Amino acid sequence: MIFPYSLTGSFGPAGTSSKVKGTYTYTSQLKNPTSQRIGIMGYELKLKSGSEFTMSFNEKFNGKLTAEVDVWIHSTSDTLRVSFEQENSVVTYREIDKDLRVYTIKSPKTIDTIRFSANDECSLWGIELVSNSGLIYQQGGVVGAQFSHLIKHKKDVLNQLKYLNPNLLLFSYGTNESYSNLDTLKYEASVTEFLMELKQLLPSAGILLTNAPDTRSGGRIPPNELSVNRRLEHVAKELGIAFFDANTAMGGWGSLYAWNKKGYFNKDLLHFS
Repeated sequence: MIFPYSLTGSFGPAGTSSKVKGTYTYTSQLKNPTSQRIGIMGYELKLKSGSEFTMSFNEKFNGKLTAEVDVWIHSTSDTLRVSFEQENSVVTYREIDKDLRVYTIKSPKTIDTIRFSANDECSLWGIELVSNSGLIYQQGGVVGAQFSHLIKHKKDVLNQLKYLNPNLLLFSYGTNESYSNLDTLKYEASVTEFLMELKQLLPSAGILLTNAPDTRSGGRIPPNELSVNRRLEHVAKELGIAFFDANTAMGGWGSLYAWNKKGYFNKDLLHFS
């Protein structure tokens, strides 16, 4: 599943070109009113009535192009009409939840351009390249986001995950929490409640938590890192789910300096190279 991040003041996906003819706005889990509905990709692109969206793929795209594509659309209008321009293609849609639909484009050949327009205002939540073989994975995230930002939108997140029905879910959080003024007890309770709901919804899915690696953003020592990591590990043990201690695997507190000498970090000492 991919999203046109380049239209939201960010970058990517690599090997794609995205544009909108008409008017659009965008929000993310970090930049939106609390009531705003946002799915698992963490972003939404809102197209005004009559706008046209196009995403094209080029030779630098390192994903696997397919002849079947799912487009996730959110709209409060039940009379929404979305038209897709794909030669000899068949378009169907399914209602996932109130105002949330998945439009499927099936083409006789590999799809290298996705273009659609909407008669009413609607929001794009993501584009999924549908494959039925090999390892199939979705990834999403928002720069600067914490686990709590995902949990705020858990109704839509859980609905999407139920539809996707994954075998494994991996949650990689903790770094941004470590630099914030965080009530770690409330944080643990919130994460626990969310994962309990998820286990009930997808009882056969594996769940893996990872913690924050050793970092120093802008030279700052993350004040809550050790506490946040302990909370995440405790949640995993209490719920009987898998846990990967990325911090210990690095070598523990202060290990980033050895990693940095080997060129494994960017200059910010926050992101791996």
